[in-house]
Amino acid sequence: MDRYEILNELPPSGAIYFSAAPHNERFSPEDDDTVDLVVRFHKTDGTAWVANFEAGDGWDEVAELPGTSNIFVLAGGQCYLVNPDSEQPVSKFGGDYDDILYNADGRLVLAGRTGLAIVEANGQHWLSEKFSLGGLENLVLKNNIVTGLAIDGLPGSGKGLPFSYNIDTRVLNGGLYKEFIKPWWKFW
Repeated sequence: MDRYEILNELPPSGAIYFSAAPHNERFSPEDDDTVDLVVRFHKTDGTAWVANFEAGDGWDEVAELPGTSNIFVLAGGQCYLVNPDSEQPVSKFGGDYDDILYNADGRLVLAGRTGLAIVEANGQHWLSEKFSLGGLENLVLKNNIVTGLAIDGLPGSGKGLPFSYNIDTRVLNGGLYKEFIKPWWKFW
């Protein structure tokens, strides 16, 4: 049996409902008719429960992590790690992720407005340094290296500089954040 399934709507009855929203309130279908990303999680004891993850402007995706019992949920750019047996998110991070790349070793690479987040196969996550102001485009993940364009985000500019980021060594080459953000104490 799969550990989760994506639903088109909230079930009318019979399950526990959890709203993964800013305040993580629980609700019943009578309390809230907003349907965003609805996922049914299956517990190891054979029972199931449903979560309604608040959608935003970003990407929606659900994926199993091979090195943990947690499920990764990306809802509207917000990231959640969910253990189906606990009926609540184990952790929550992000907010602006709009692309996801899958690495062969089970890691996930998330692209945000200013940089990357890497979710390890065991569910741990970490952030790259900031290297973009307006998002990332043309992303490719090959041999544990992410390449693409870092967009400056300035109106009418459309300027993008190439970058590469090694997710093993955490070394960045290129990008443009440092080009625009200079420490205030440097006058030259």
